[in-house]
Amino acid sequence: MALVDRVGGAPVATPRHARALVAATIAYAVLLAACALLPARPLGHDEAVYALGARALIDDGGAALPLHRSIGMAVVTAPGAVAGGGELALRVPFALIGLGYLALIGAFARRHFGAAAAALAMAVQATNPEFAWRSAEVLSDVPSALCLLGLVAALASERPRWYLAGPLAAAACYVRYASAPTVAVIFAGAWLLVPTARRATVQAAACAAALLLPFLVWSHATTGSTLGVLREGERRAGRAYPGQGLVFYLRAWPVRLAGPGVGVVAALGLVVGLATWRRPLAHAARVRRLLLLAAVGQIALLGWRVHGEARFITFALTALVLVGSSWLAAATPRWRIAVAVTACLAAPMAAWTLIRLDRLAASRAPAVAAARVIAGDRGGDPCVVYATEAPMVAWYSGCRAVPVDGWGVDPTHAAGAARVYLLDADGLRFPLPAARADAHFAWRALPSARRDAQLWRATTAASAAP
Repeated sequence: MALVDRVGGAPVATPRHARALVAATIAYAVLLAACALLPARPLGHDEAVYALGARALIDDGGAALPLHRSIGMAVVTAPGAVAGGGELALRVPFALIGLGYLALIGAFARRHFGAAAAALAMAVQATNPEFAWRSAEVLSDVPSALCLLGLVAALASERPRWYLAGPLAAAACYVRYASAPTVAVIFAGAWLLVPTARRATVQAAACAAALLLPFLVWSHATTGSTLGVLREGERRAGRAYPGQGLVFYLRAWPVRLAGPGVGVVAALGLVVGLATWRRPLAHAARVRRLLLLAAVGQIALLGWRVHGEARFITFALTALVLVGSSWLAAATPRWRIAVAVTACLAAPMAAWTLIRLDRLAASRAPAVAAARVIAGDRGGDPCVVYATEAPMVAWYSGCRAVPVDGWGVDPTHAAGAARVYLLDADGLRFPLPAARADAHFAWRALPSARRDAQLWRATTAASAAP
């Protein structure tokens, strides 16, 4: 099968078939989102970090946020915190963002590659278990990807809109600081590959720089370097060596990153994009080059600078899916085969998504149950909890949580607290034998809601801590 195609040419599917596939995809995505959200599974580590960040933003303007955690995620999470801070209240806005991202994928593909490509790209994305999983949690992956795809859409339009591209570029960086290199790649790619967008690209870059100026000033004032906060995020990533993430992406490519559907179509998009790079430069072909460059740029730059996780390259995989779908939709037989395969994968991928979410909830349950016991025991007094999963414990207990690694408890962290607790549970990161042996606090065991969670309260006054 030749790699030459008619991308952006006449549609290969009837409007009725394309509309039916879009309707089925939307129904599937909404149903899966409801099944993922309604059980109100406990928040995980990063979710609790962002929930605490939203609470800090509401209470003190964000002064308590960790340096490397994005202020944009605190803003996005704030409505859920204001609405009560329950799991459902926090996650529903992110599920809506996920559905909006799906709609943007369809609108982008329809404008540049046709209705058949749009319907297929939406279906492939919706059946991606990584996407469905992340859309049901309070994470920055989908919001930042939505901003990046919106940036490409604004610049790749036949009438480029700098006034949309600039704010979207800034929003992508504020929601996830590590989006900055990808934004730079998109601006450079649009200027090089889409001549009609050069003026808008310069205007958008200037607008984004102006919107990011407060962040850069704050970074310099806080760290002594304009890019100090970005470097702090890289340091916290804990990479063992430069390029560790890239090694992971290459080893996991393509199926382990996103499931079989997205994995195969994204790999196809990479091959087709490179193989047809020198084809005639119709506008659709230029857009496809921009998507390819942005995807490879995100994978390479993030993989080199931070450790690898599949969720970090959500945008890159989507961009490659758009390229792959444009090729599959250029001929009727391969479009029909792709739709049939995607339909067969829909139910297994939904089941895998829900199974994974249930496993995550089960692993979090012991610590969350113990944290809720603390919330009832402390009676509103200022308190400190020593635990190895500090953000999650802090959110559910209402106490300040101090991370420990099993080497012991530092009593100075508890100074001024009326109540001090130690929590050890299955699913936490480290065992705490050395911490329990600490001589400063006389620990008394408290009844726990679960056998796989152990909880102690100090009988020595925290005020006596050195």
